[in-house]
Order: sequence, then structure tokens, then C-alpha cells
Amino acid sequence: MSFDAVAHATGAEFRPVSVRIAVAVLAGFGAAAIANMLMSVLPEGEVPPRVTLIALWPGVPRNAVPAATHTVQYLGGIAAAVGIELVLVAIDGVRTTHVLFLGWVSVSRLAVAFLAAAAIWVLFVTLALPQVGPDLLSEYDRRERGIRRDWSVSALVYAAAVSALVPALYVLLPV
Repeated sequence: MSFDAVAHATGAEFRPVSVRIAVAVLAGFGAAAIANMLMSVLPEGEVPPRVTLIALWPGVPRNAVPAATHTVQYLGGIAAAVGIELVLVAIDGVRTTHVLFLGWVSVSRLAVAFLAAAAIWVLFVTLALPQVGPDLLSEYDRRERGIRRDWSVSALVYAAAVSALVPALYVLLPV
């Protein structure tokens, strides 16, 4: 990869906020897709997205189709990516240097993305899972730890994916 491409990818702070938000929407959708693909092969599979859907929309049928659960995940991924970008816009107003991880992703982008993933995990395990899990799942006490583990793996993968997708999209898109 040429130096110009890397400079282009890491130069998000020089773009208008509207462009940054648009790129964040695309990256959030892509990162959620990656996390959903991973989630489907983890031991608890579709349980965490179903728990999230039922926690957010209590009137939804308990046997909601997978498309509904994935929609919640995609919307959450987009919202988290936009939130990450807005925090970075605020940070860019006060910072003067940019440290890159592997010459590609800013350390501040990684830090904010992983903090967002941690916040998402905490919200899930403290609000959604205890609220819905005991009524929804057979053998909840035995499965709770595995669900939390699967959700944490998915959240970490989301954070890494959204961090890498934003600069990649700046390279691929003419923005």
C-alpha cells in the first residue's frame, strides 16, 4: 500500500463531519455483519441477538424470525459506529497528534471503539440478559455464562472490525 493511501485512510479528521458520519454508518453496518456472522457459529448462536430484540421490544413474539434479530444488531452496530465517530470528532478538536496502530488505524479510534464495545457488553449483561433471559431460555442458570462469553467475543470483534473498516472505506471510497 502506498504512503498516500495510508495518509488518505488515516486523515478522517480533515473531512467534513457529514462525510465522517456517512462512512461510520457504512462501517457500522459492515462491522455488525461481521459480528453477526461470528455470532452464528458461536455455541449460543442466535440467543444473544434474540435476547436483545426482546429486551428492546417486549411485545415481539418470542419466536421472532432471525431477520428481526439481525436487524436490531445492524441498527445497534450503526448507532455505535456513529457514536464512536462523534466522540472522535470531539477528540479531534483538542488533540494535535495522531498515533497509528500498525500504520493504519489511529490509537484513539481503537480506544474509543473498544470502550464502546465494553459499554455495549455491560448494557447487555446488566440490563438485557437478566431481564429477558430467565423467562426466554431453558436452563438459564447453566447457559448464562456462555451467553455472556459469546456476547463479549462478538463485541470485541465488532470493535476491531469497525476500527479497521473506517480507514478501509476511506481508501476504497472517493471521499
